[in-house]
Amino acid sequence: MEYHIFSFLSIFILSNLQFTKSAPCALNFSLFPYEARSDCFNIPTGSTPLETMHSCCHSSLQNIFEAMAVRTNATRTVFLDPTEALECTSTFQGLHVQTNLSQCQFQDFISSSSDSTCSKDVRSILESLGVERFDALRSSCKDLTVDSYSDNACFSCVTEYRRSLEALEEGNGGEVGTWSQNVCPEALLVSLASSDVGSVNWVRALFSCLWDEIYFPFPLTMEEHEKGKVYLGIMPSGMKVAVKRYNEEMKVESFATEVSKVAKVRHPNVASILGYCDKEEQCLVCEYCANGNLESWLLGDWKSDVLTWDQRLRIAYGIVQGLLFLRNNPYEKIIHSDIKLTNILLNEKFEPKISDFVLSNSKWTAMDRKSDGHSGYELAVQPNDIVGFGVVLLQLLTGRKVVDFIDSRPRSLVNEARTMVMKGGNTSSIADPRLNGLCHPIAFQRLLLMAVFITASSDRDRPTLDEILHKIQEAHSLT
Repeated sequence: MEYHIFSFLSIFILSNLQFTKSAPCALNFSLFPYEARSDCFNIPTGSTPLETMHSCCHSSLQNIFEAMAVRTNATRTVFLDPTEALECTSTFQGLHVQTNLSQCQFQDFISSSSDSTCSKDVRSILESLGVERFDALRSSCKDLTVDSYSDNACFSCVTEYRRSLEALEEGNGGEVGTWSQNVCPEALLVSLASSDVGSVNWVRALFSCLWDEIYFPFPLTMEEHEKGKVYLGIMPSGMKVAVKRYNEEMKVESFATEVSKVAKVRHPNVASILGYCDKEEQCLVCEYCANGNLESWLLGDWKSDVLTWDQRLRIAYGIVQGLLFLRNNPYEKIIHSDIKLTNILLNEKFEPKISDFVLSNSKWTAMDRKSDGHSGYELAVQPNDIVGFGVVLLQLLTGRKVVDFIDSRPRSLVNEARTMVMKGGNTSSIADPRLNGLCHPIAFQRLLLMAVFITASSDRDRPTLDEILHKIQEAHSLT
């Protein structure tokens, strides 16, 4: 199938999502106004510490969900449709221009196009949960109040809330999970709050108690913002897409030519490019991956679910399969040259997708120096997608940054792993502590050794992609 609809698709999406006016926002933000903390004011775009930006987004999104509870009380529907979500995101940001909440991407969290019974309306939740259990949940949370907040009251509410989620799981195909997999936690909270929106004090206390039970994988990393902004797009069919709008200073000559090199590439482990726009500004329309990038799961600064050992092996295996395809693809051999955590996206099944080809350039240059932004320390690596994968594999095994600082001194993950292997140290000590030891020790040791060889400075010492794939298969068979 030839893909000659790129320009039309992206121009259509951009014009409908970003530049045209739609109906007024369906949410009333006056009943539960957002009160920003001082560190959320006047944030320069792209310069805020990730944990600060996450905290600001997290607290402001709570107020949006409180407003959704009021709407749910009147309409009995839980989430907004995509157009409403975009309009309400814009309206909310317009009310709080001093807090620079544009990085928060609220529209992705307040709309739902999933097939989950939890995403439809309050009636669906009541049918799945049962009126008796829903009333039991309301009763368990009835003593919450902002004025005299009680840990005991919140504990009772949280306990019954979790039981209710388990009950919803039974009627929802066996999955409750995180936001990206299912929307039951959010839908249940909004439905519960909507049962008595007239009690503003109680609604606020309810959200304060249950808000941390909900997981939100945002915001984007600062590096992604430096390249450009990514918007959620909705096709006429309802399919979600990612629209990447590049910064002015990042514009690429022969943008259409660069896109055409990879536009026909189709592989389960490569993020598809669906369209582009190069009139006045440069934008890509790409496959949407619900679970964000791999960095947010391994290095995120907030509470999140943990990638299991099996998921990490499958992710590593999928990345190598994608690289093999790119190397051997029938149109043109492609070298990505920037394989790293932020360029590995995860779909709703946690399958990896290699992304960001068009502006990929060799940041891993031969014995070149890549500064980490701190005085005097730079990391030397080779110009090779295999080396890039080796670093990603080390991070999958350890959950660490490429460069960490201990007592203001740099610690290189590559060097530490190499030293540990060479000296025959206890390799399990470098494993990601969030795995809680739930990884096969022999498989871990073999993969760590392979990662050290992959990141070797000499080409002679590195395994091929086929050899790497075989070793990952062997490690998986041990578990």
